[in-house]
Amino acid sequence: MSPAPYLSVLVPTYRTGGLDVLFSGLANQTFKDFELVLVDALWRGRKAITRLHNAGGNFTVQHLEPKPISATWPACSFCAFANAGISVACGTVIIQFADYTWAPPDLLAKHAKFHQTGKGPLGFMGPQQYLAMPPLDARFPKYEHGDLVHYAGDIELGALDPLLWSIFAAPMTPASHPDLTSLDPIHGGADLKLKCDPGRIEAKFFHAKNESFKRTDALAINGYDLDLDGTNLYQDTDFAERLTIHRNVDWYVDPTAVAYIVNPRHIFPRPQYNRPSESNLAIWQEKKKAGYPPVRGIR
Repeated sequence: MSPAPYLSVLVPTYRTGGLDVLFSGLANQTFKDFELVLVDALWRGRKAITRLHNAGGNFTVQHLEPKPISATWPACSFCAFANAGISVACGTVIIQFADYTWAPPDLLAKHAKFHQTGKGPLGFMGPQQYLAMPPLDARFPKYEHGDLVHYAGDIELGALDPLLWSIFAAPMTPASHPDLTSLDPIHGGADLKLKCDPGRIEAKFFHAKNESFKRTDALAINGYDLDLDGTNLYQDTDFAERLTIHRNVDWYVDPTAVAYIVNPRHIFPRPQYNRPSESNLAIWQEKKKAGYPPVRGIR
């Protein structure tokens, strides 16, 4: 049996493509003691192609379907996806990435060094920068935010099978990394962590897009709160603040530990919202006022 890796890179996804970006960045990491935990709504269609592209064994991949899939897709289910990954992750430390993330070669090393040299319950944050979208494969149908039924239907019919690995005219490879320099004109510099001084930072800056924490701490608070699924907002803030209150986690930021995300938001439909996003604010504030009681989470 192989020894457990030090880091688990947790990536939830429901979007086709993006695996070329993610895998090419992880394959070039200077820190090698990690696994990828990919929680994938498209697992059934992508399980074979993911094995094929990692046939060289550059790193260990746990590729799993969130279950029950009928309860999580296509509804907005970030917490369920994240909890599925936390529950099976083998690493001492979990790093959360968004899909379509490219990690510079030293990024995992920065996360690992922080946790290996620090003492006490600690969390690490790096900023993210959104990159402009490269040219798309001509077969990719650009979706609007409200096209979820159309998108889910295309997946079911196999219309997107040629685009499960990449949606770009030229899939991302290690050789194309130098080209990942064009920032998204609107969101490229939006993360305030880019302008922070190194050192302590408040939990509210946690975005689940380039942050790391001890797996034991995440399990101790029962992961993400499933009551916040069904729509978007405050899942990340709630999780980070519960780690701070119940596990005494001190959060630190390194503004040089940047993760780059090829921004796909404007060409994919958003997940199904079963209620208004604003309702999560009321749920979060009520639980915060009550001192963050135990949540409905992993167990």
